[in-house]
Amino acid sequence: MKSLSRLLKLAAAYPPKWVFVALCAAIPIMFCKACDETPQLIEFLNAYVFECTSREVMVWGVVIWACALSNIRSIHGKPSKRVSEALQRLKRLKELEVTLEKNGLLLAHRYISEERRSLSDNLGFLAHSEETYRVIDQLSAVIRLFKR
Repeated sequence: MKSLSRLLKLAAAYPPKWVFVALCAAIPIMFCKACDETPQLIEFLNAYVFECTSREVMVWGVVIWACALSNIRSIHGKPSKRVSEALQRLKRLKELEVTLEKNGLLLAHRYISEERRSLSDNLGFLAHSEETYRVIDQLSAVIRLFKR
């Protein structure tokens, strides 16, 4: 029963940092593959909007995605009240964990580190948001390089 409740909590949690980054990297690849294999988008644009090639649509889709990634902090905005409270609690648990480790209270340290790990798993990439956003910014720069 304990493992079932843990799975349900993880299903409602934010994705981990590297899953989030991998998805951000995979979206332009999937978009380019879709542009190559399905001509409907190109046919629609040619019929109703303007003349374009499949390559132009791929390039502009990737450029728009790179711009969205470079502005991901403003897109996400401020975390909700529930998430910001959890982030504050995670910060306090980290400080408490360091203090307990310095004082040699190993049993309490183990309990606090387990609680912090569980909360960090639930918060996913938000628990390490600055590091995640730094990696996303680098990914955005790499995607913009492929445009050239």
